[in-house]
Amino acid sequence: MNSIDLRGFNNFYHDSEEACFVVYQILNKMIPFIKTHSKEIISNQYKHCHTISNDKHGLIIKINQLINNFDLDPQIGLWEIAVSNSGGVRVIFGLYSNDDNYYFYPLFIDAHHQIYSDSKFRTDYSKVCKIRFKDMKNSSY
Repeated sequence: MNSIDLRGFNNFYHDSEEACFVVYQILNKMIPFIKTHSKEIISNQYKHCHTISNDKHGLIIKINQLINNFDLDPQIGLWEIAVSNSGGVRVIFGLYSNDDNYYFYPLFIDAHHQIYSDSKFRTDYSKVCKIRFKDMKNSSY
């Protein structure tokens, strides 16, 4: 996972503990939730699961290009998904649908709730978050 720091978005972490917490939330809460509730998600039945508004598309496209090094299909649906009690962890997904099947694929993590920020998550993450996933790959144990 590439880490970027640009105006309005930073996907670095305070420390390895925070990064592990985010991964835990995604693997143990978010993925099972999406697997079980995809139809309810796309029916907008969950507060923190919604399409990306048009005013955020440019930012999402730019972040995706910087992190994943590919351009998004302009026709792809873009979603922000969070699970209750996930500590503010959001993931931006692309949505592909085929007949009655829905496939969410992750584009990037918004661990600090910056795409749609609120007062609980306001800080200058560029100043306080300096750890990348790449920095943690060489464990000391």
